Amino acid sequence: MAKPGLLIIPAIMSTFIMTGCDSPKDASKANFKRAIDLKLSEKCITFRPAGIFSSGKFPVTVEDAQANQFVSQSQADKRNSENQGPLNALVAAGVLEVRQDNVKQGFGNGTVPAHIYTQTDKGKSSRLSEDSPFLCIGKYHVDEVTGYTEPGNAGGTTVSKADYTFSPTDVPDWVKAEGVRSAYPSIEQSLSEKQTGKAVLVLKNDGWSAEAVSGSNRW
Repeated sequence: MAKPGLLIIPAIMSTFIMTGCDSPKDASKANFKRAIDLKLSEKCITFRPAGIFSSGKFPVTVEDAQANQFVSQSQADKRNSENQGPLNALVAAGVLEVRQDNVKQGFGNGTVPAHIYTQTDKGKSSRLSEDSPFLCIGKYHVDEVTGYTEPGNAGGTTVSKADYTFSPTDVPDWVKAEGVRSAYPSIEQSLSEKQTGKAVLVLKNDGWSAEAVSGSNRW
C-alpha cells in the first residue's frame, strides 16, 4: 500500500504542469480576449443629447418656434417637437429637467420663449466630463475572439491581428427606456449585441497588449 504522502507529489506536479501551460505570452483566444477587454474598458460608449448645431453643453437652451406670417402654427409645432422631443425623452427618463423662460434672441434685441434643459444628478453622473457635450451610456466587453493571425515580426515587434465580437455592458437603466431609444436611434445601434471588431495585439514583456481596436465603438 502506498504511503499517503507519496500521492501529493504527482498532484503538485500535475497542477504545476497545467498552470505552466497558461502563459500570458501565449498566442491564445483567452489571452487576446483579456487584452482587448482591458483596452475596451478604458473608453465609454457615448452619445450627444443636444443637436450638433449647439455647443451641446448644459444648460441647453432651445428657442420655441413661433407661428408668424411665414410659419404656420402646425409648422411651428412640428419644429418644436423635432427640436425638443429628444430632450424631453431624457426629462421623462430623469436625466434632464426643463424650465420655460424668455431668452434673448439670437438676432435682434428682443426676447423669445424657450425651453432650458439642465442635468439632474442622474444626468451629471453619466456625463463624460464636466465640459463634454457627451453622456456615457456604458462600455463594451468581448464576447469571444473568433480568430487571429499567426504572430509575426513587424519592425522588431511580435504582432498578431484578431477578430472578435463585443456587446455592451454597464448600461444605465435610463438608457433602456423605450422613449430614449426611440428619440435617439443611434443609441440602438451603439448598444446592439454581438458587434464585430478587429484588434492589433503586440507582445510585451508581461504578455499581450491590444494597441488598437476597431468596430462600432462610439467613443
